[in-house]
Amino acid sequence: MAGQFRSYVWDPLLILSQIVLMQTVYYGSLGLWLALVDGLVRSSPSLDQIFDAEILGFSTPPGRLSTMSFVLNALTCCYLGHVAELQLFCLEKHLASGPRATERDVGAK
Repeated sequence: MAGQFRSYVWDPLLILSQIVLMQTVYYGSLGLWLALVDGLVRSSPSLDQIFDAEILGFSTPPGRLSTMSFVLNALTCCYLGHVAELQLFCLEKHLASGPRATERDVGAK
């Protein structure tokens, strides 16, 4: 019998944990990109780079750096989402194939 990986039951704890995980991944990777970009150009890091909408834009050098970090973060999150989707596909395929007997198991009988 093939296993089912997906759950179709309403689970608020699962939904909340997924929201927290996605926000953690997003802001964690954005912080890493901002720190990396600020370190490369010897700029002073600031929380305004993340939360101030006026700083974003190409009119000022800090705006260009913040925008570049946001673009790199979007690409990183897309890549991580693609990797997670591939892992889920492989897991579902593995669960659907069912248990397989190995030579050691066959020889023990």
